[in-house]
Amino acid sequence: MIAQVFAHHGVAAVNQVLTHFLDNSNDNAPVSQLPPEAAQFLTTTAALPAWADHNKLAIAEALFLEQGPLIFLALTCASLPECYINGNEAEVLGVTNRLKGRRAFRRIIETAQLIVDVLAQGAFTSQTGSGTVAAQRVRILHAGMRHLIGKAKSFQASPSEDPLWTQLAAATHDAAAVPINQVPINQEQLAYTLCTFSYVILRSLAILKVEIADNQCDAYVHSWAVAGHLLGVQDELIPLDFAQAQALFDRLKLDQFRATKEGCALAASLRTFMSELLGFPWVGSQPATFLMRTLLDERTATALGIGRLSLLDRLVALLLRLTVWNVEQLQKDVGRTDLRPLLQWTEERVIDGLSAMPLAWQGRLFAIPPNLKSHWAMRRHNPNG
Repeated sequence: MIAQVFAHHGVAAVNQVLTHFLDNSNDNAPVSQLPPEAAQFLTTTAALPAWADHNKLAIAEALFLEQGPLIFLALTCASLPECYINGNEAEVLGVTNRLKGRRAFRRIIETAQLIVDVLAQGAFTSQTGSGTVAAQRVRILHAGMRHLIGKAKSFQASPSEDPLWTQLAAATHDAAAVPINQVPINQEQLAYTLCTFSYVILRSLAILKVEIADNQCDAYVHSWAVAGHLLGVQDELIPLDFAQAQALFDRLKLDQFRATKEGCALAASLRTFMSELLGFPWVGSQPATFLMRTLLDERTATALGIGRLSLLDRLVALLLRLTVWNVEQLQKDVGRTDLRPLLQWTEERVIDGLSAMPLAWQGRLFAIPPNLKSHWAMRRHNPNG
């Protein structure tokens, strides 16, 4: 579709399409404003797969309602780092100049918005549900990047405010076909990313000792399977339950694992983002480093430049623990792994951090449905209620 819009209407029309879908406030804008190719695409790609199970979707939505803040924590400290160990994906993000600073933060927020949209109540109940619209949005954005980056010669985004796709369209292009395994955001990369949003999130919650029933795990994977179908992932690459998601993730990670300088830069940006989100920029990235080291295996953490905590870092971590537990509780926890008080504190910080985001993000880039906001606010003030 993007190729057709580019060929028939030029880069201005591509800008119109991609800007329309990048801005959340345009979700309900009439498609008549878009080129006809884009309008037709939206109509033909909105249908759910025949195997979509609305009971499972409802179970996944309920799980997100209860565990949403910790799912955000798992996203930033496990899912996204697992994405960045995919060398090709990390290098594409390097090309798009989204490795550091606010540009990197913006991508994290965009990804968090996708999580909300896919798991919000009624996400897939209609063709205008938040999950359906979000999946179509991401599919179109990926198509734009794939079409333009795949043909651009030696492209590197500038730090200017010009839209990325405008810069890409102005680059020198090569008409030669790109080998399928080198195409940016290809099918296997999409399937791998899908597994990081489903399996890796659930793996992380298990590590954090959050109790989730088997049917909840399968339902959560099912929601991402539906999203994957709408994203254009081929059915043979879509896991339908937890066991399939784990097996596919392990296989694809083995194939795609490659340490890169871009992956290290992205992981560093994640740690900075988490420090700001948790409200402790003055201690640097120690809390995020601790969480990532907890949720990732040694090989992955090392390849992303996530080093072990130094003695000073460990002292800071101890001070943080003392702000979470009183001395009596800390003495009780010696010799056993009990993360519940720390998770309660972290959940509160995540809720506060999301609620305090700059208005530019809340309005244009990040939006939490009212029912989630109110429920998480109640949990914030009454965590045992």
